[in-house]
Amino acid sequence: MKEYPWLYRIGSVCVIIGTAFAIKDWSWTPWVYLFGAILYTLYFLLMPHKQMTLRYRRLVRMAFFSGILLIISSSFMLRHNNLWILLFALAMVFAIYSTVLLALNKDKDGEDKNEGKKKNK
Repeated sequence: MKEYPWLYRIGSVCVIIGTAFAIKDWSWTPWVYLFGAILYTLYFLLMPHKQMTLRYRRLVRMAFFSGILLIISSSFMLRHNNLWILLFALAMVFAIYSTVLLALNKDKDGEDKNEGKKKNK
């Protein structure tokens, strides 16, 4: 299965823009935020998972859960309810934790594979 990194990048930028401009209370910011949250969640939903380790799959599920929290918080943002801020903060805790560990896991897996190739030569 193919990965779609553009979903993650565009979704993250839209979430940041929607959050930053929510202070101005413009009418289009909740929609940009919702669009970004959907793209962010789709990235982790479509991520290939068959050859992943258990730890890696758990981190992907945690990132997917943070995307679901972002979508729920966008519904509160659309209703002009300030509870979206709490859900956004909770989603960011999960997102930052899982993204950092996923990046460290990828680097560690890449180094292990390269070291194995060097030893075999």
